[in-house]
Amino acid sequence: MQKRGTESMIYGALFSLIILIFILGVFFVWLSTKTSDSNNPMTTAKDICLTTLAKQGTNIWINSPMIIEKKDNSILVRKSQTEVGFSYPCQGNFDIDKVGDGYLITIK
Repeated sequence: MQKRGTESMIYGALFSLIILIFILGVFFVWLSTKTSDSNNPMTTAKDICLTTLAKQGTNIWINSPMIIEKKDNSILVRKSQTEVGFSYPCQGNFDIDKVGDGYLITIK
C-alpha cells in the first residue's frame, strides 16, 4: 500500500466536503429568504398588532405596499382594495394614519 497518496486523498476529500457544506449552507440561506412571509397579510397583521403593545407615545413607521386599517380594536391588512383581507384583534390603544407611501402607527 502506498502511503504517499493517501494523505493527499484525505486532504482532497476534506476540501470537497468543506466546499459541499458551504454550497449547501448558501442554498439553505437563499431558500429561507425566498419562503419568507413578509408579503403575507396574516403575518403582517400579527406583527403590527404586537407592535401596538409598545410604550405610550411611541410612533411606528411601516412602509408596506399593503393596505393597513384600524377597524374597531383590530387591524385589517389587505393586498388590494378589492380583497377581503385579514383582520387580527389587538389589545393596544393606537391610531393608524396613512402618510405618503407608508403608515404611521401612534401608540396612545
